[in-house]
Amino acid sequence: MSLDNNAKSEINKYVKIKIKELENEKISKDDKLLISDFKNRFIICEKAYKHIELKVNRFESKTIKIKDIKLKIDNIKKYLNEKMEYNIDENLLDNLFGSNKNRNNMSVKKLRDSFCHDIKKNDIKELKSRKKELFKFMNDFIKAIKKQKVN
Repeated sequence: MSLDNNAKSEINKYVKIKIKELENEKISKDDKLLISDFKNRFIICEKAYKHIELKVNRFESKTIKIKDIKLKIDNIKKYLNEKMEYNIDENLLDNLFGSNKNRNNMSVKKLRDSFCHDIKKNDIKELKSRKKELFKFMNDFIKAIKKQKVN
């Protein structure tokens, strides 16, 4: 059932205002580059994990598609530290893939989610103030995966 014309008109006006506000937000080129680098680095971490879960499932004769794999911290710890025996520090995994949304202590995943869905000035401030720490979490994770040797 369709909305009446008054409701549609009110919604349309509201959305046009919101679009204008979003178009007028100014994000510096440096901030855009930092956000892009941050998101791209996280994608590497995310894809690395998803490919591990995908391959483990295939070796266990389970059919799963990579697009269906969710970043759930309990599964991440299970696949990386139990099934693959990578023994990656759980604090690192929590800081990278956890669900902490608290300002100035957000997990990398939650900050990335925020940039993908609704860039806020405070998110940019947090990324800038924690840049070294956040990139270290991602780089340490990638290093931990790369250094693994199977006996």
